[in-house]
Amino acid sequence: MALYHPWYRGGSVREYWKLEDHSRKTAGEAKRELIKRGFFTQKSIGKERCIALLGRADRGYLSYEKYDETELRRFCESRSLSIAAESTTSKADLVAVLEQADDTWTFPLLDLPPELRLQIYDHHFAIYNHLEVTNVVPPPVTAVCRQLRNEALPLFYDTHSLCFTASFLQSGLASTTINFNHSTTNMVRRLRDSSFLLLRRLHLILTIANNTSWMNERVDCKIDLGGSHTAASVRDCSFTEDAGGSRPEEEISAMARVSSVLNGMTARGEGRALRRGDIKVLIQALYPGNLKVVTGIEGEDA
Repeated sequence: MALYHPWYRGGSVREYWKLEDHSRKTAGEAKRELIKRGFFTQKSIGKERCIALLGRADRGYLSYEKYDETELRRFCESRSLSIAAESTTSKADLVAVLEQADDTWTFPLLDLPPELRLQIYDHHFAIYNHLEVTNVVPPPVTAVCRQLRNEALPLFYDTHSLCFTASFLQSGLASTTINFNHSTTNMVRRLRDSSFLLLRRLHLILTIANNTSWMNERVDCKIDLGGSHTAASVRDCSFTEDAGGSRPEEEISAMARVSSVLNGMTARGEGRALRRGDIKVLIQALYPGNLKVVTGIEGEDA
């Protein structure tokens, strides 16, 4: 069964894996979208049918209307679908039978060899590979059963970049704390310790606000924790100002501090596996001065 975003929630991050709800599109908008996707549309097609066909397009189904009756009968026979005699079955009936079969068809995923299932997970997660958000949760395939979770969850975290954000206020007084942003506090609180061990790609963002000059600075650092055959590394590190300028010396300095933390992780018994407290240490390394990081999580700010 396909699940859709309710229109009023739109692209809710917690439900990013749901299909788009097309119900608010006009018939013309839906028809243009169908044509763009290569779906056959009749001139007289109504809005309800357009919306239904867009749902089929989202799920990768065929557009049966563009086939003739002989081809549709062949489709039915190849799938062992029962149809009436040729003289009493119209093209619309054949299309309806095939679409009904699509909607009720199930795939025996667990009957496949494990290596094929891993390839399927890989293709599935590639759809979400553009996501880099602060409160992402694994898609439902990782929660179907323990076996699928153990197989799919490491792949999900291996291809996903999770974003952790914090802020630091510079003022005339001596500022000594960096604070986790609310979204990062929620994510760190929600992620299990076992999930931290699986994380491989991190995006750290520290915003430095100056209440004297009213200018903001931002440190972006992208980290690849590597794997069994690759070393952990800083993929990219930038230090920018509101005015648009970069700070090369600060970038090099921040990269060196983060690399030092990564080297310390590599020397631990479990190698480069990430611990919950490492997020705080890595964000602390983005800015010089060994400032205290306040997470907002009870027991973690000491």
